[in-house]
Amino acid sequence: MGGMFQGATSFSGDLSGWDVRQAESMISMFAFATSFNGDLSGWEVGQVESMIAMFHSATSFTHQLGGAWSTSTASQYDMFGGGCPGSIA
Repeated sequence: MGGMFQGATSFSGDLSGWDVRQAESMISMFAFATSFNGDLSGWEVGQVESMIAMFHSATSFTHQLGGAWSTSTASQYDMFGGGCPGSIA
C-alpha cells in the first residue's frame, strides 16, 4: 500500500471499512495528500511493518489514532512529519 494516495491533493474518500489486516507496508501512503482527513481508527494494522512518512505533509489529517495503531510495532519514523497535525494516542 506504499505510496497509494501519495500526492493526491483532492482525495477525501471513505476508507474506514477497508480490510488492511494483511498489509505489510504503508510507507508514504498518504504523504502530501493535502485534503485527506478520513477515519482510519478502525484499521487493524498489527501486521504492518513500516509506516515511515505515512502521513508526511498530509496537512488536513487531524485524527488521533488509537487501538491497534498505538500498539503497532511498525517503524513509524517521520509518520506525521511535514506539518501533519495527526498523531497516535
